Amino acid sequence: MNLGGSTHAPHIRKHLAQALPYVFLAQIDLGEAASVSASVLPDDGRLLFFCDLPLVPWRQGIESCRVIWDRSAPQALRRVEMPEILQRFADESVDEMRALYRERGLVAGELSHCYAGPERSMRVVLRYALPNSYAAEAMQDEVFAAAMQDEDMQAAYDDFVSELSLDLADGVAMHRVLGYPVPEQDDPRFVAVALVDYGRPRFWDWPQMPDEATLHAKMTEWHLLLQIELSDCIPGWSEGKVYFLIRDEDLRTRRFERTVVVYQQT
Repeated sequence: MNLGGSTHAPHIRKHLAQALPYVFLAQIDLGEAASVSASVLPDDGRLLFFCDLPLVPWRQGIESCRVIWDRSAPQALRRVEMPEILQRFADESVDEMRALYRERGLVAGELSHCYAGPERSMRVVLRYALPNSYAAEAMQDEVFAAAMQDEDMQAAYDDFVSELSLDLADGVAMHRVLGYPVPEQDDPRFVAVALVDYGRPRFWDWPQMPDEATLHAKMTEWHLLLQIELSDCIPGWSEGKVYFLIRDEDLRTRRFERTVVVYQQT
């Protein structure tokens, strides 16, 4: 089977042949988040985000991520090293890339891999945000949807939303907790609905296509838990965004094990 094209197939097969732990992407201090703004999140403990990052472009959904609500006491926390098997895969990945550079007569600089990124501490800050012009909330507003029929208006609006989605201090797209997802393609909540409600990511494979109003209503039942900008998380290795999404009912009942992960890139 040619998975993801001839370039990617070997490492995908190699990855699937092993029972690998997921890559640790982020931790949110819920107490800090609650001190910034009251929200639908718990106000104690921390959320830990894990993802099958090497395969998530080809396999999205519940089975490709884990979100854990850790409520252990801060003094009980301890730092752990990357699992040995992930470190081995990371080292092999870098060696393979270095060999590829040599084969093509290129000079390899500092190489990274998809199994871990540099440790970074970030602050939770409150920012204003607007939905993308294709977001479900935007499409549910008849006046707004009508205005977006004008291509110049839509372009101007999306440019403004794009500016809001940037960290104006250094021009790097921000990671995001809650709020509207910033899509690389369509609203990522569409994929969550497709996977959970219809079992198929592509709408043309659905047994029956719902009407537009029903589809938008289903999409607005989902919350963005966390949006990760991969180029900022793992510099030099990847692009695109990873979205952790959870349905409203599961968030209210704290069933974080039902989180869905979606990957998009331009």
